[in-house]
Parts: sequence; C-alpha cells; structure tokens
Amino acid sequence: MEGSGNGWYFWFLADFAVLLITMSAVFVARRQQNHRLLVIGSIQGTTSENVTLTRVLSQQPCLQQQNSILAAGTNGSACQRWMGNFPLSYISWLMYSGLLASKVVLLIQMDIAVNIPNEAWYGSQFLTLVIGCAALVFALLVDAHAPADSQQQTFIVFVTAYASAEILDAVTLLSLLFPGSCDRSSELGLDDIILGLTCANFLLPTLSIYKLAQCQFGAETRPIGIKLLHRLLDLVAINGPYLVIRMYLWTQFNTDVSVFLLKNVIFCYAHIRSFVPKSREWVSHLRAVREGLLNHNHHRSFDETKDKRTIA
Repeated sequence: MEGSGNGWYFWFLADFAVLLITMSAVFVARRQQNHRLLVIGSIQGTTSENVTLTRVLSQQPCLQQQNSILAAGTNGSACQRWMGNFPLSYISWLMYSGLLASKVVLLIQMDIAVNIPNEAWYGSQFLTLVIGCAALVFALLVDAHAPADSQQQTFIVFVTAYASAEILDAVTLLSLLFPGSCDRSSELGLDDIILGLTCANFLLPTLSIYKLAQCQFGAETRPIGIKLLHRLLDLVAINGPYLVIRMYLWTQFNTDVSVFLLKNVIFCYAHIRSFVPKSREWVSHLRAVREGLLNHNHHRSFDETKDKRTIA
C-alpha cells in the first residue's frame, strides 16, 4: 500500500506496547507470589525452599488469618476491591485482544486475506493458525498468575479451557471469510456480522480474567453478578449467533459442518440451564445486602438517639 509506511510503524509500536504490558503483568504476578511465600514462610519460621502454596493454604486456621493480613493491601480501599487482584492481567488481555481485533478487521476490510494465494505456505490455513494462537496467549497469561500447586488450579484450568475453546470457535467462524471457504457469506452480507462477532469473542475473555481477579484467582467466592453477565453475553453475543449462522449456512447452502456447531448447542444449553438458578441466587444475595444495610442504618440511628438521650 503506497503511502502507508508510517502506518505500519504504528502497528509495530502497538505490538511492542502490548508485549511490554503483558510481560509486566507476568513479572508482577510472579514477584507477588514469591513475596507471599517468603512472608508466610518467615511467619512459620521456615525457609522459602520448603514452603509451597498448597501447604500454606491447607493449614488452618492460623494461616488463613495471615493470608487475610497479607491480602489487606489489595483489599484496602473500594477502588482496589473494584480493580481486583493483578489488574494488569485483564488490562494486558484487553489491549492484546483489541489490537488483534483491529488487525483482523484490516485483513478483511482491505482484502489482504483474500489476496493471499492458497498455494503459499503463508496462505489462509497459516493465517487461521496464527490468529488461533490467541488461545495459547490467553492460557499462558492466566497460568502465569497462579502457582501450579495451588488449590484453585482446577478452577483456573476450567476457565482457561473454556475461554480457549471460545477463541478457537471464533477463529473457525472467521475462516469462512478467507478465500475458498464460503463464498455465500459475502453474498448474504454476513461478512460484517461474522467479523463483529469474532472481534467481540476476542474481547470477551477480558471479563473472564477480571472475574478471576475479583476472586483472587479462585481463592475467594466468585462474584455472582459478573458470572451472570459473562454467561449472558456468551449466550446472546457468541454461542447463540454462531449456532444460527452455522445452521443457516449448512441447511440452506450445504456448507461444511463444523464440530463447533455441537459446541454451540452444548454451551447454549448449559448457559440456559444454569441462568435461572444463578439469577435467583443473585437476587437473594442482593436482598441480603439490602437487609444488612437497613439493619446497619437502623442500629446506627438507634445508637445516635440513645446518645442524645444520655447527653440530655
């Protein structure tokens, strides 16, 4: 592209900035984990070499109190509680996914992907593989924020596998816009819809990492409101539309069926089935919070009235 040389420098700088933020997020997470083990090890009178996070968390109840003291810096203010633990984790993914979505939009809208020859080694299959590496980046980023021997590792592996499957599903649907995949998508005007859904799917794992940050990466109770929001967005903006598009292209134009169609069916069923009980749990939680605030205000007003009578 003539006259666009300066534009490519912008993308290189953006890549460098994202790489710097991601490396900083991993460095801060590892440093805080090592510091945490050293502090708890010194409290117990042991060295850092024979202290593991599993052993620390399994000792009750003394270490739970020490655990809360060490986490006081993270949960000190309302702003810190809102940001959660390791805020650079979801900030780095938001920047990475936003940059990736921007590049994908340019590849499609500027017909760069269409002009790539299929016989070349860097053809559409290679492009699909490169974009799909976003799932690997997500897995490495999340895994760097939790020790492998932590009690929350099962939950973290589940979140990683779930988000990675969603990213790979988005890349598979995006491949319909590459040459030789499905010409019907352009004729039906589905290009912009598929592109928009794919970009949304790249950004949605930010909410998953934020959910992990809010619950100390599985160490605390997960916020119900964020969990409901994530499932609703996944159902309405990802798996539901993906299922409709794939069924339409398959039944009307006899396009190749992807196994991710079954994944969309399973995930839609799981979200719908769990949405009602989780909604009831969330409503009950809000009522409990409301009653707690009312009782607190009632006792406070009662104490103030009692103090006034004592002074009088």
